[in-house]
Amino acid sequence: LALFVAAIILLITSLVVIRNNNSDKILIKEESNFGPVWIYEKNNQRCMTFIEPPTPIVQSCTLTQNPKIVLQGYVKLFISTLFFNDSPKRILVIGLGGASVHKALNILLPRTQIDTVEINGVLPKIVDKYFGYKEDYRNKIFIEDGAIFAKEAAADIYDIILIDGFNADYIPPQLLTDEFMQNIKKTLTPNGIVAINTFTTSKTYDLESDLFKRNFGKYYNLI
Repeated sequence: LALFVAAIILLITSLVVIRNNNSDKILIKEESNFGPVWIYEKNNQRCMTFIEPPTPIVQSCTLTQNPKIVLQGYVKLFISTLFFNDSPKRILVIGLGGASVHKALNILLPRTQIDTVEINGVLPKIVDKYFGYKEDYRNKIFIEDGAIFAKEAAADIYDIILIDGFNADYIPPQLLTDEFMQNIKKTLTPNGIVAINTFTTSKTYDLESDLFKRNFGKYYNLI
């Protein structure tokens, strides 16, 4: 009897908060089927938000003069999955955002295949132009609902899965179900690792914890 072993890492992070005022320089406002996307610059940072600036809540930020520097703590927590597997062959990221996680992984893992699932079809061109991340032979972007992608994906193909899907409010509900977690678990290789980004302020924290424990057993909270 084969024993399937999977670990899930729960990244407990606060909302990404940047102090803003009316001096923010808006670079673009792009409409989409999922609401508008703003890119703005302030204090040598370029940020993406789904809420009209000025706002303290952003999806991703990078330094305009040195985009290789990681600014956000949750990105570093995602990278900590490499302590469990430092040479993954294939990684799945659900959620594109400003591609901070993806760019860091490209630097650390130059030969690893990274598949990204993003539901908002306008984001890839925005991220290409303003954050310097684009598709190539080892960075693939699939415009699809992450829940559907996981349901239809083959079994045992991803060594690491990073769940970072957010809308303007929180994690979409279809990504917080038993069905989704079981489909994610199916796509993992033996001893694969899953990490999900959540908020310290989540009103559904206890329900989320029960969901992860029920589907994966042991898990770790990283704050």
